[in-house]
Amino acid sequence: MRKLQGFILVELAIALCILGCLGSIIFPLIKTSLMYKRLSATQHNCDAVLRALAVYRVHNNRLPCPGENGVEIYGRTIGEVPYKDLFLEKKTASDGNGNVLLYAVDSLATTAMPRIGLEDSMADDYEEFTNAIQIFDEYGELVTPAAYANGQDFCAVVLMSIPTNLTQQLSTIIAEDGDIITIRCPPQSSGVAVRWMSSNNLDVLNR
Repeated sequence: MRKLQGFILVELAIALCILGCLGSIIFPLIKTSLMYKRLSATQHNCDAVLRALAVYRVHNNRLPCPGENGVEIYGRTIGEVPYKDLFLEKKTASDGNGNVLLYAVDSLATTAMPRIGLEDSMADDYEEFTNAIQIFDEYGELVTPAAYANGQDFCAVVLMSIPTNLTQQLSTIIAEDGDIITIRCPPQSSGVAVRWMSSNNLDVLNR
């Protein structure tokens, strides 16, 4: 009767070691690939929301306030994208994780959007809204226009995707103090995605 051949302990140990090495290489690659896939989906949906905001602005001469359950709540400057008011599906207004995008807006932009080339007397009236939204990159550098004054451009809207594991740290990423909204972007490896657009660029989107 022929004896059946089997693995000896040394062979099993070598096989497990090889599998462990492969796993330590493959699993991080899969995790990174999934993260970038989610970020790509987030960016795609941000583009759709920004286009919808540009159209909304033309028809209403203002931007919608953030809201809940797809409907804007007037007076808010930070909240969820009001996708129903923008005639978008919920999935289009969501990030790659399936969560509705966080939306911040310049308080002035929700009442009457100032345009480039305003008369000096009108531009002076808007100076109190200077730097309503400030976004700093992971190195602490200001990336939005420094101010709206004398016809300069300014940051009008911000779209953000915050992973569930970072929601408890939300106050360290985005904060509101009076008329100023400050956003401090963590490293891209955190999975946080930030997309902002100036008043001028919103005009360009709708052309």
